[in-house]
Amino acid sequence: MSSATTKKRIYFIRHGQSMGNLRQIFQNADDPLSEAGTIQAKIVARKALSFNADVILTSPMVRAYQTAETIRLMTNLPLETLDTLHEYRAPSKLRNKSVTSPESNEFYKEILAHLHVPDWHYDDEENYSDLYARAILLLDNLAEREEETIIAVTHGAFMRILLATMMTEGNADALTAIRLVRFLSQRNTGVTSCEYSPESYVGNKWRLVAWNDYSHLDTSTSEQTPFM
Repeated sequence: MSSATTKKRIYFIRHGQSMGNLRQIFQNADDPLSEAGTIQAKIVARKALSFNADVILTSPMVRAYQTAETIRLMTNLPLETLDTLHEYRAPSKLRNKSVTSPESNEFYKEILAHLHVPDWHYDDEENYSDLYARAILLLDNLAEREEETIIAVTHGAFMRILLATMMTEGNADALTAIRLVRFLSQRNTGVTSCEYSPESYVGNKWRLVAWNDYSHLDTSTSEQTPFM
């Protein structure tokens, strides 16, 4: 993990509801925001004004980029795309299929059977080892940036992998991650804030400050949708 020396506050924002969320499918990178997701993005953009951030970073996936661009228009902050913020890449053959389809259930079953095999892949997806490696790259990048307050627009499943990586100081295992993915609930445009404290002498330089704050949403825009 990074040896950076500047304290950071990162506001991680899950993208607004996408058309894929609405359909409850494994999504493609180009799935756009739904009508509700567009409204959610505008609402969280107003909330972001209070963050006093220095920059917006975003996943390149369309649903995240649209959310980040909405925040940029509201805040006038510089916007930068980071590939390391993208969502978990599911097997190509499952994209556009329901997350509860027989094919999906078989995929989940095989993942559980191979949790402790670091090099195992069901097909062409990212496995847990791939995700941890990417999470560490992202966290090191964030810690070493010059900006002290950052907005990062990302995705539900990857956000939970990030938390597992922070919590275990880069030594998470697949079982820890899958438990967090199942246990933690995250809504579209929910805000998760974390701090990086380089002066910590007892480990866990990354700390969770707030998880899934969706107080900016009312009951018409806060329905929970699948994590991807």
